[in-house]
Amino acid sequence: AGGLRSNLEPNRWIVYIGVEEGKGQASSVAYLNITPNPFRTIVNINFGIGHGAESRALKIYDVSGCIVRSFTLSPMLSALCWNGTDQNGRSVSPGVYFFALKAGDRSEIVKAVYVR
Repeated sequence: AGGLRSNLEPNRWIVYIGVEEGKGQASSVAYLNITPNPFRTIVNINFGIGHGAESRALKIYDVSGCIVRSFTLSPMLSALCWNGTDQNGRSVSPGVYFFALKAGDRSEIVKAVYVR
């Protein structure tokens, strides 16, 4: 009998490491779509950015929060492909990556899995 009892639901406590997912607001970032997910060699990144955003960037983070690749986006660009390499052209390890689209002070983050 004895022992501790808890009213906590299973999986209620989540620890985030690196970047938070899903903190975007639709006024500047319309959408961010990663396909296929999971991906093996190349991932297609499609996005729409609302009008008025002065700075536009896409950064890819690993699970520790380190930037592995970054892109400065022109206003006319709405898609690009990533081949699983870092800023120096080296292949990254398989795993979970976060794609962060930033437009002005707004952002959208999507998680994707790289497998080999």
